[in-house]
Amino acid sequence: MSELNTEQLSKIAYILRVAVVNRALTSLEFILSEPIECEYIQVLNTALDNDNNFDEFISVYIKGNGDLTLSLLMLLSIEDAKWIASRMIGENVEVIDYLSISAISELGNMLLVGSFINALANITGFKIDCSVPGFAMEHYRSILQYAILENYNATIIANIMLLCKESNKRLRITLLLDPENAKKILC
Repeated sequence: MSELNTEQLSKIAYILRVAVVNRALTSLEFILSEPIECEYIQVLNTALDNDNNFDEFISVYIKGNGDLTLSLLMLLSIEDAKWIASRMIGENVEVIDYLSISAISELGNMLLVGSFINALANITGFKIDCSVPGFAMEHYRSILQYAILENYNATIIANIMLLCKESNKRLRITLLLDPENAKKILC
């Protein structure tokens, strides 16, 4: 498997920005009733990025198969997850419990599949079938390593950081691809 060059990585970042801006941001703004902006999109030629953050995160995981094979993660700090669950449930969430896990998982499903995957499919014309969302509360690297094991050829990682502008809460979307599937997006 060959690495992608800088121009190809930039083009994937542009395509992801279009998908995020056109669908995911609009959906997230509606769900959370707050303006959202894309802080950054970073596309790298390595599946394990240099983020050595060992804080616990909450993650919703989706695997896509079909014309395009990919893995998508939505990652939240514990505190940001409590805030988002509070917004979705309509009451203050102090502890991540079954109801808040359900709310966060549903947000992940709506955002990753309903918005992100659908926008990517519309842009590329690919048919992408998605798994049922998985949920984890673990260290970032452990979550990422699990996703890589599920998509063992993944060597391209795209990190998309979304910022809730009023509350200053962050939500990270991580896309994992192998070079062959990354090149399909470029066509």
